[in-house]
Amino acid sequence: MRRAGEVRPALRIFSLAASLLILFAGSIPVRAGHELPYYPSFYPHEIQLTVSDAGGAAEALRTGLTHATPGTDPFGGALPPQMAAAASWGGYVVLTFSREAIHSIAPAQRCVLARDVARRLDRTVGGFVVYPYPVTPYHGDYLYHYDRAVDAQRAVAADATTAWPTALTIDASGTAARLMPGAPVVVEGGGQAVLEEVRLDSLVPETALPLAGRPAPPWSREGWFHAYRLMAGAVSDPQVRTQAAGLYHRLTAGATATVEERVNLERQLVSLLRSTCERVVLGYTVRREPFTTDFSNGIDNVGYDGQTGLNSAIFFRTVRLKDFPWNGVLRMRISAAATAAWNPLAGFTDAFGRMLWEAVGDPALLPAPYRSGWMANRVTWTMDVVDRVPAGALMPGSDGRWRPVSPRAQAAVKITYTLRPSDFHDGTTMTAADAIYPYISAFATADRAVAAATAPMRAALAGLRVAGITKITKQLWGVDLAWQAPVIEVYLRHFPRDAEQAAALAPAWSAVPWTVLTLMEEAARRGLAALSEAEAASRGLPWLDVVRDRGMNERLLGLVDAFAAQDYRPAGLEAFVTPAEAGARWRALRAFYLARGHWLVTNGPYQLTSWTDHGAILTVFRDLSYPLTLGTYDRYAIPHHGYVTTVTNRPGQLEVGADLERVVRFSRSFEIVREPLGKPPSPEQAFTAVHDGKPQCHYVVVRADGQIIASGRIEYAAGNAFTLQIPERLARSSVILTIVVAENETVPAVTMVALPRR
Repeated sequence: MRRAGEVRPALRIFSLAASLLILFAGSIPVRAGHELPYYPSFYPHEIQLTVSDAGGAAEALRTGLTHATPGTDPFGGALPPQMAAAASWGGYVVLTFSREAIHSIAPAQRCVLARDVARRLDRTVGGFVVYPYPVTPYHGDYLYHYDRAVDAQRAVAADATTAWPTALTIDASGTAARLMPGAPVVVEGGGQAVLEEVRLDSLVPETALPLAGRPAPPWSREGWFHAYRLMAGAVSDPQVRTQAAGLYHRLTAGATATVEERVNLERQLVSLLRSTCERVVLGYTVRREPFTTDFSNGIDNVGYDGQTGLNSAIFFRTVRLKDFPWNGVLRMRISAAATAAWNPLAGFTDAFGRMLWEAVGDPALLPAPYRSGWMANRVTWTMDVVDRVPAGALMPGSDGRWRPVSPRAQAAVKITYTLRPSDFHDGTTMTAADAIYPYISAFATADRAVAAATAPMRAALAGLRVAGITKITKQLWGVDLAWQAPVIEVYLRHFPRDAEQAAALAPAWSAVPWTVLTLMEEAARRGLAALSEAEAASRGLPWLDVVRDRGMNERLLGLVDAFAAQDYRPAGLEAFVTPAEAGARWRALRAFYLARGHWLVTNGPYQLTSWTDHGAILTVFRDLSYPLTLGTYDRYAIPHHGYVTTVTNRPGQLEVGADLERVVRFSRSFEIVREPLGKPPSPEQAFTAVHDGKPQCHYVVVRADGQIIASGRIEYAAGNAFTLQIPERLARSSVILTIVVAENETVPAVTMVALPRR
């Protein structure tokens, strides 16, 4: 028997869906009949990606046939003239003891042996840094661990008289073997320990999944998280392993009341993982990726990511050609074969695929390039603390349908996302249905790799509600551009103390239309292919490629024809999409395939035009519906730093003097100059200074027992110093200071001072 109360939520959903359809009828931006000084998307009008070996890449750079070689330095660090290089974190160098050594050598002695090995590693090898702590200067949480990293470095101070620890046999190869010249204890297999380089993509493989433009997990750029992924699996002591897992769960579940509590848990976790010395960090590598800077044939305005380098979304959104800044052809060579399948849910996982997806896909949020956080891209948001999920909110089920949230359902925070919509490349307009369908996919997926990558979102989501439409307008030279932007409320069970991580946990967004996701899921459900590489291997199926597998594409065309004839809507979208709209969507997707020969429809700044086994060509999407424009991310193009110069103790406060780096532009070139805080920018510096925003002084106060008792950021106000108030409770502690310019927290210059006794 159906109760009246069971019907009302569905009726409310349908009523809202009908309203959305009416509102979206006018969602196309106003287009003028004359050219506007407005360039949607980013600088190059074409991007050419080519697979190349290191030798071919070097020759192409020298002769101007390519502009950059992401992922490799074909010159081995010796850059030719008219070249520069982007430096980013490459990975860890670690020493892992064998099970036999763990059983026969006590933890304290293992720690001593590891330090002995670290002392002897060859520091002249290009790109290697001796650094025996897992939170590196390339991590945004480095400042919180600075004191402990310094202690670890002091323990491994260079000692030229120390011999190799002959009591330990080490298995090393590749990069690691080059770090041990002349060592008498290197063996091939069977050693008591293995010296190796561990790269980021092997630590957090789920970050390589596109997931239709949603980040996973939001803490994936933090040093403590990398430490856990790197070291937890090597811990053999059950008690230590249980304690570490408990701390990890508290951190990822947002079970902390203050920033200081969270940071102390992170420090405790890292210390616990280091205590057993079963897998020991000895250092890290720096990736250097060259690019051309020739005045007429080079590139400038190069943004890159501190952890992934040029293979990043920020690169394509900043780089421009010197000979034709507002258009031109950007040529890239990648020294790795394009072996991963191309699909926007669980494909594009190799270096070539990631590069392609960074250009054609457009995520809800972008990784902040020079810190561990996230920044708005295709959504903006506000946050409100709540205690319950409101009536009318919905939760996706494992059967692909929405269900009303229980009236007693609790929540900790409401995040209201306002989408920055645009047309998809098949000519259809993004609606709320596209933005909410990925939630259905995540809860209903049978693919284990996708399920693992979306697990944090599923654990956090308490409900969502499509709140309506808001109008976003821009006026340019008397011409109005307007977007009808869906507004979606997302309720989370817990509130991560990092607001950006909270926003990145379960954003309402999709980089592809719901039709493409439905098509891929149906192919997987029917056993035609698997979404992820792991699932394909497990089930003995092809890995779904919606571009290069011609036979599969024709089978997908048959599905699309059937769906178009039925005006098919997934069960979870029946209240949000009418049959007529569904039929139009499927017909548009079919027409796109017949015209382009692939199913990779996105709403990103670039679109796939052609491809071979060894490359791809992407063309810009200069459609006025696209809401981001040239210059949107220019502030991240040239990372620069700040420096503490003086620290003056005064009653109840510290005055921190500083120097700032500023970018001086000259036509198509620039230089970085260092000047004192408070000095007005010169005319050549003015443009960049506006982009930089106000510098900040970041501080962390550490008590004598190693507990963090205060932390924060002071924004520059006036004068030639930052002023840090020192309450009585902070006396007799130490304060760690750094100056941040233009959000660059990568490899900061750090100062640590003792606070005065009172």
